[in-house]
Amino acid sequence: MSGFLGLSSAWIALFAGLMTLAPPLPTDPVQAETRMPQDEAERPEDIWGFLRDAAASAGSAPDQVRTYIGVASQTHRIEIFQPGSDAPEGSSVHPGLVLFHGGAWREGAPVQFYRQARAIADAGFVVALPEYSLRDEDGTTPRDSVTDAFLAWQAIHAAAEDLGLARERLFAGGASAGGQMAAALATLAPPQSITGHVRPAGLILFEPVVDNGPSGYGHALVRDYWAAFSPIHNIADGHPHTLILVGDSDPLIPVETAELYCRRVQAAGGRCSVEVFKDAGHAWFNYDPAGFSGTLAKALSTLQTWIRDPED
Repeated sequence: MSGFLGLSSAWIALFAGLMTLAPPLPTDPVQAETRMPQDEAERPEDIWGFLRDAAASAGSAPDQVRTYIGVASQTHRIEIFQPGSDAPEGSSVHPGLVLFHGGAWREGAPVQFYRQARAIADAGFVVALPEYSLRDEDGTTPRDSVTDAFLAWQAIHAAAEDLGLARERLFAGGASAGGQMAAALATLAPPQSITGHVRPAGLILFEPVVDNGPSGYGHALVRDYWAAFSPIHNIADGHPHTLILVGDSDPLIPVETAELYCRRVQAAGGRCSVEVFKDAGHAWFNYDPAGFSGTLAKALSTLQTWIRDPED
């Protein structure tokens, strides 16, 4: 049986005492702050190993795997989490969420979001976690990673009917560099090989490095093309609803950057909200229990709000 926010009983315990149903998205960029415990958990030395172990312990694994061809002709996986038996009944077509892992466009894996994907799928979403080109594995550039994001997004749209996915309710999100890639789908011109690109219905951005300009993150890697790469410099009319989740001690995406992104979205006629987590640094939600639960709860409640009222 579905529980709070459409979650199964196994996930209700995860959120107990941590949240209440989120109100409609505010019009001001920052309306909410979530305080982290003062004894915030230390970052594991092997963060990717930690995430693999955490996903295995939670029993979180994809239900199926699809593939697409990347910018350098590699075959990349798209790991799919289908709605579980506790998902709301009444339709064989579901909203969807595509999440891109972080790792500075050079490392990482979809396992970063296995636990979130399972919880969100259990609430009635099709969740897709794409691999993409990485510098350490493929010798590629950040621009190649973003091109792969567009290619993966196109492949998921093409497979929507098979996946039971409602194209008009397909959202995008990601963490850090993956958040930049998700925002790119809403702000940047698609590669020439992409035709008929459809922007995400909304963005769920975990500490996204959306400013790649001269004073922003990763500029040295993209200095030759940053103006066409940096999402915050390419916001235009029609930008989708956006939620940014960020720690107040994050040196890579300061709260001020998240606020500026939201102000520019609002100036373009869109809706945008920043959720600030106190005493939290970059990537904290991966390993801090309260950070994991708090960001997941806010992301899911926001998605549910957008589904109930797309104009809210």
